[in-house]
Amino acid sequence: MSAPPLILRTLTVCCGREVLGFIHDLGRKRFSASLPSGCAVPGVFSSSSDAAQAIDDARKNAQDSEPPTETFKGKF
Repeated sequence: MSAPPLILRTLTVCCGREVLGFIHDLGRKRFSASLPSGCAVPGVFSSSSDAAQAIDDARKNAQDSEPPTETFKGKF
């Protein structure tokens, strides 16, 4: 069993104050993505824009049509 990949940094993808998902920088031009619910978006991506597109696709394909309730709490 291999260890999970080391996440160097995490980017929060927002629209206004709504958190759409998270992009995790795995280093060496590799990115993963997850939704605010904690569900991982399958795949490892070669760019952050590909990961953002995967978040958008996963949100559109989600069976649950409820928008995420988490909001960004940082400063703009």
